Amino acid sequence: MSAEPLLLPNGSELAEYDIWSHSEFQVDSEGTWDLPTMLNSNSWQSTLDHSSSLPYVKGALWIRTIIINRSPEKIVLMLDHPYTLTDEIAVHVQHQGTITQTMIAGDHVASSGAVAHHRNPVFALDLRPGENTLYIKVKSLALISGKFDLWEPMPYFNKVNRELVFVAVLLGGILILICYNLFLYLSLNSKVYLHYVIYLLAFLSVQNILSGASRIFLVRGNEALFLYWNEGLHVSVKVAWTFALSFAVHFLNLPTFHPRLARLMRFMTIFMASTLVTGLFLPYRMDSAFTVALTVPCSITLLGLGIWSCLRGYRPALYYTAGWAVLILGSVVLALKTVGLLPINLVTTWAQLVGATVEGLVLSLAVGARYTYLQKRSAAEREVFIKKLMEKEASKAHSYSQLEKIIYPHQIELIKSGSNLEQTMPTGAGEACVISFDTIGSSKLEHDKARAFLNDTFALCYRDMLAGYSQKKMEASAYRLKEMGDGFFCTVGFPFHTPDGQNPAELALRLALQFSKNFHAEAQRHGFARMPQASIAIAFGEVEAYYPSAGVVEYNMFGRGIVLADRYEKLRKGALRQLKFSGNLLVIDDRIFQMLSPTSQALFQRFDVDSRHHTIRDDEQAHCFYFKELPHDAPLSLPVSA
Repeated sequence: MSAEPLLLPNGSELAEYDIWSHSEFQVDSEGTWDLPTMLNSNSWQSTLDHSSSLPYVKGALWIRTIIINRSPEKIVLMLDHPYTLTDEIAVHVQHQGTITQTMIAGDHVASSGAVAHHRNPVFALDLRPGENTLYIKVKSLALISGKFDLWEPMPYFNKVNRELVFVAVLLGGILILICYNLFLYLSLNSKVYLHYVIYLLAFLSVQNILSGASRIFLVRGNEALFLYWNEGLHVSVKVAWTFALSFAVHFLNLPTFHPRLARLMRFMTIFMASTLVTGLFLPYRMDSAFTVALTVPCSITLLGLGIWSCLRGYRPALYYTAGWAVLILGSVVLALKTVGLLPINLVTTWAQLVGATVEGLVLSLAVGARYTYLQKRSAAEREVFIKKLMEKEASKAHSYSQLEKIIYPHQIELIKSGSNLEQTMPTGAGEACVISFDTIGSSKLEHDKARAFLNDTFALCYRDMLAGYSQKKMEASAYRLKEMGDGFFCTVGFPFHTPDGQNPAELALRLALQFSKNFHAEAQRHGFARMPQASIAIAFGEVEAYYPSAGVVEYNMFGRGIVLADRYEKLRKGALRQLKFSGNLLVIDDRIFQMLSPTSQALFQRFDVDSRHHTIRDDEQAHCFYFKELPHDAPLSLPVSA
């Protein structure tokens, strides 16, 4: 069935009239048909059963529309195509068998006859009295749409001027936010602001292309602009996501609050940066699909990180989450409009740009809120810390004496000489023997004695860790990593070197035996009715030391060695739960055992791990471990030369 001709109204204003329902179309899947071929074709299909959005079309779409001018004079109407990123549009006007106009526009071709300096491809149609036939060719590697709107010139240019002001305000707002955050970066020298500025620049480039704003001010026909409007869009999107991910890592303080998640996010950032080269070897349509595929997980990840940080109580994340939510909502609306599921109107056309501007404003507030939050928290923590030190004595000497309770003497000397706290202890990765000490059933100890007993025991153990401490050589028997009420962790071999180059495994074993003796001696001194028991484990593995980037600067460590020491200590509840021990228990992993001398190895009993019944969490490859009961009545010890 042929489409009905479009009869132009007499005396009424024509504005945004979609010609699709009055059109016929053909799909040129190879994109090779020319105008003479279409003039002689009889294979036109009606558009009545088809939407103007045709995502399945590849190659080119030809449209034929008959417009009848019932006026005795020529009429000029504007033909607007609302899809800015269309590669090529050719419009031919036929009147009484003669082609009276041929106009070309698009982001892959130089314009010819089309109206210049408009964000959309727009054509001025000279419609002579009587029947005028439009032959329109739409060719694009992206979405192909057959939507074309007819406008009278005055309403059209009024609409364009309103849009121009609207776009200028939104893009200008993003530009102001870029300048504002760039000023903050130059003033505060913080990576958060730099990454956010680069993200905003890339996102401004994306919106500049998607909105067609660059077509308004830049002259067409430049090959560099064709490259920017096409491949430049993909590059801008990937750069925007790369720095959005990096910004999230720093803004949400992931290295401090969740180092593993921070490493995962850095991997995602590096992967996103590496995708910049895909445009060099992937076809444009495939690279477009790939870019869209990257957008979905990145959006979900960034929004999910914000929600997780909000639930964790990080207040600046509220701004961050709200900003990303608005942008994602705008992007979803734009995507649904692009594939034809939502109508084209003011809201759906500008949803993403409005969302981007609001997001930029909210995230700028978020960055400011983060700085204020960190400053207040740091100031409060610093005030509390200093107040506790200065309450007893106002003198500088007394302050340093109080610092000796929380940091080592060599750190105080370095601070006195002008070093920052972060420079007084080694950071980065290393290997160490990690000792995990735990009091078995501490909640069942006699309440009036338990706290004093544990405090006295740990004080003796800490004294033993400091044995051989040397400020110049950075040597000590062990470093106390963490105390947890009824237990503690310490490391041997890192960050302190072992005194005089001792075997770290032998030194760790000797310390463990001494800890057991301390525990037993203090238990007797405090007069417990029932002798308490301790569980000690030694594991070897990698550890990494660091200072947090915000808040109270406290030296800390994490790593596999610490995890394994905790897992092996818990074997008393797992593989060894059937054995009855009256004394303290010492467990070591196979790596420690292999580092010991034959004399020390002879102390231990081997336990073979049967994967069908027993596994060691986080050390599933382990085939065995070693244990020793340390009796209360005859505590073991090693010779110093061992």
